[in-house]
Amino acid sequence: MKKLFLDCMAAMVLAWCSVDYTFFTAFINEDLVELGSMEADARK
Repeated sequence: MKKLFLDCMAAMVLAWCSVDYTFFTAFINEDLVELGSMEADARK
């Protein structure tokens, strides 16, 4: 039972490490650009 649990934990860690974060970083970067332009407009 303990070995099965450890195998499942190892599989979850490996699956989490292989996630592609490019979509998330692109989404965040686009939002930051928009927020920066809104801030610049607010300061004018």
